[in-house]
Amino acid sequence: MNESSTTSPDRRPYLHYVLFFVFLVISVTIGFLSTISYLEVRGEIVEAYEEVMDHTDEMIREVVVLVNREDTSRGRDYSTEIVAVLDAYLAGYTPPPDNASLPDTRPPEEHLHRLFGENAAVSVHITRITEVADVVRYSRARPPWEVRTNPDGSVTTSAYDLTPDGSYLLEAAVIIPQQGGIPAIYQQDIVAKARDVNPFLESVRVYDTAGDLVVDLTDPMNTTAGTLGPEMVQQVLTTRADIAVMDEETSRMTRYLFVDPDRETDENIRIVEVTYNLQDRIDHLNTVRLFNIITSLLGIIFGALVALASSWYITRPVDAIVEDVGIIARGDLDHRIRATKGIEFARLEESVNLMVRQLKETIKKLRESEEQVREYSKNLEEMVDRRAEQLEVANEEANLYIDILLHDINNANTVTLSYLEFLKESGLSEEQREYAGKALVGAQKSVEIIMNVGTIRKTYEKKTDLAPISLDRVIREEIAHYPDARIRYDGTDAVVIADNLFGEVFTNLIGNSLKHGGDGTEIRIAVADRGDKVEVSVEDTGPGIPDDLKGAVFERFRRGKTRASGKGLGLHICRSLVTWYGGTIRADDRVAGRPGEGAAIRFTLRKWV
Repeated sequence: MNESSTTSPDRRPYLHYVLFFVFLVISVTIGFLSTISYLEVRGEIVEAYEEVMDHTDEMIREVVVLVNREDTSRGRDYSTEIVAVLDAYLAGYTPPPDNASLPDTRPPEEHLHRLFGENAAVSVHITRITEVADVVRYSRARPPWEVRTNPDGSVTTSAYDLTPDGSYLLEAAVIIPQQGGIPAIYQQDIVAKARDVNPFLESVRVYDTAGDLVVDLTDPMNTTAGTLGPEMVQQVLTTRADIAVMDEETSRMTRYLFVDPDRETDENIRIVEVTYNLQDRIDHLNTVRLFNIITSLLGIIFGALVALASSWYITRPVDAIVEDVGIIARGDLDHRIRATKGIEFARLEESVNLMVRQLKETIKKLRESEEQVREYSKNLEEMVDRRAEQLEVANEEANLYIDILLHDINNANTVTLSYLEFLKESGLSEEQREYAGKALVGAQKSVEIIMNVGTIRKTYEKKTDLAPISLDRVIREEIAHYPDARIRYDGTDAVVIADNLFGEVFTNLIGNSLKHGGDGTEIRIAVADRGDKVEVSVEDTGPGIPDDLKGAVFERFRRGKTRASGKGLGLHICRSLVTWYGGTIRADDRVAGRPGEGAAIRFTLRKWV
């Protein structure tokens, strides 16, 4: 066995996989059970809180309705509430600007009306001290009060106090009729009891159908004017049903109760705003969640210990087999696999022992045939060497024949061209000159083909070394070969990596443009810096290259669709040379998106650093 394979970082002991699998099963199971348990407890907690809130809502709804029913709190002393109203008024008391007027008593009257409702008769009088007979009686630190039952069954509660400057006596009286409804302040007692039962009850406010605050049952002495949003008032009155709104940021739930005491008229409809602070419920749920998480972690840790012990027990036979196989792999083929518990492991042991026996027989046969293979390999090497020598000789002969053909055909073409040029200029008829011109074009094409074949052979051999070459010098030398062509070139100082065949690129590109575009074709050669490379563009105003041919024009023997299309070797040579120089080449439009307005061949070359 290769030692590196046993310590490779992407391999793990079988014990790790078993341990991971058992740990995963235990973790998923405990997590699932813990989640189910938490959801059940969460549902019970939420349901319990909802039940308490529903019960509280009903208590508050009943007490608001009771205000319009008969008095069941007869005999209660309300003097404390009246004294509190007087104290609140005197705390902000301001003496009148002159002695002719009396202080305004409307604020305490309105306050008492809000506390005791419309059925109670409320009066507040203020008298100058000089008009009171027994001034000493009213000069005590705490004001006196009294409760008396009148002949008609009504109950009058009175309270007295002096103004801070001692100039006036303030007297407040509240008369609750015998057949009247329960005073509004009675609702405070029920709300206080509801808060004892439901500690997360935060506030209870009663509004009329206009959205104005009638009374704050959690703070009856609150004189601050309050209003309910018109949208909520409209929603409650329209649906005539309760609406609950939860504020997640403050953990408060506000329930708006629709209360219709009379059920026959809409005069006494009330909207009760009950606010619950559910932070305790959230804390309770968080505690339960934390408890479940801790329990799950402890269970997972315990499960991991169980998994470790179980995995060790399960993988112990595997370790024994691995150890025995390692001994065999190190060359001791006579070593036997030890017997372990379990039918599966016993079968594995038998299979490994059988495999070892077969391996010994195979090794014996391999050793017997090793000499034959060695002899065959020796003969094969000799055959390959002979074939390589023969191939090299054949290649040299082929190159010789190609050189002879190129030389002889070029000589023949030179003679042919000379005679054709002479015939074309001699006194031939128009028809004969036309035939001579066609023959001259054919001969020129033959010369071009021979030159391309020679260039292709040189590019395939690639026997020349790449060296720094002045790009400007090569371009100007090639332009000089076409004195009659309209070629625009601005020059460059770039030095690129190429060889002595580099000029063939421009020869083929310029010739290609003139051949396809005709004598009136304008050619522009531009060089652009591209960091560690330069990009050369050869553009013309000819017929352009169709989009469906742009990717194929560089293939060997791929011809264009114009009358002047050649054998398809020029652009192939350009690509071979540019690729050899480490650049890329592509066909493009002179004007982007307008193939008919001229072609552009763009290629890149590496700079010489």
